[in-house]
Amino acid sequence: MIFLYLSKSIAMLTIFFTSHIFYILANNFQVKTLLLLYITNLFLNRHFPDEMADIRDDIVEKMNKTMTNVGYNFVYMYSFIQIQWNKLTNVICSIKSLFYTNSLSILINYYDNSGKILDIEEVLLLSNENYNCYDLSVINSRIQKNNDCFTIIAVPTNQTNHVNFVCLDKGLNDEPLSTYEETNFTFMSILITTNETTYTVKLKDNTFNYYIVGNSLSRNFIKYYLGAITQKYYGPDEKFEYVLNIIDHNINVISINQDQKLIFDKTSYTIVDEKEKEKESIENSGDSSDSDETTKFVKIRECDLQS
Repeated sequence: MIFLYLSKSIAMLTIFFTSHIFYILANNFQVKTLLLLYITNLFLNRHFPDEMADIRDDIVEKMNKTMTNVGYNFVYMYSFIQIQWNKLTNVICSIKSLFYTNSLSILINYYDNSGKILDIEEVLLLSNENYNCYDLSVINSRIQKNNDCFTIIAVPTNQTNHVNFVCLDKGLNDEPLSTYEETNFTFMSILITTNETTYTVKLKDNTFNYYIVGNSLSRNFIKYYLGAITQKYYGPDEKFEYVLNIIDHNINVISINQDQKLIFDKTSYTIVDEKEKEKESIENSGDSSDSDETTKFVKIRECDLQS
């Protein structure tokens, strides 16, 4: 018992004198402070182990609560700043809209009989209340100058990087352009076969849309479309034949050729025989009393949306 007591005393004295020597030798204030804290902690842990354990547990618990509160406050502050930033962005956009009121830039693309691009014209327009329908009357005079051309008007929509294509088969055809509408349907499949090669025709995706009331799958449109995807163009004297195989929105299977065209309506489509239309126009041109008949079509098929 006496030997154990002497061993502990010698160990304590050794630690004390060693620490004291380091304390005396250390000239730096930080080193002295660390040594003093180390000696104090060693002394307290040896003589008051239970109390020191309680103190450590209490410190750890308080630190955990503090870190939790700090994390919660950080998330709250981040969310608050984000909300305020979004509000500020909306205010800035509203202020900008006062200076750039409903303005947009559209492109008018003119194509020749082979489907090659002839000219591109940019026009600044003002929109009306419906963002997808613009007052296009201001471009009528410009299109009149190229009224014999196949014309495509690229009109941006309220969707990011999205354009509606308004196609004019032969200019305005004495019908002034004012607004346009998107159709209420899309076809399930369109395949075009020409020169024993078949291509898929895509009229709508996330960036563009050709399903516009009045647009048509005509000879001029197919020349333009094939030229865009194959870079092959057909001159006015070249033989150009094709077959369009379509599965429509009602799962009807239809086929049309280069002598027919399919015209989109709001909820339906009409297939027109161009040769019959031309023949009827020639026959009626000799009778002035029936001059209005020159505007009639021969409807081959019309499919309405199912209610």
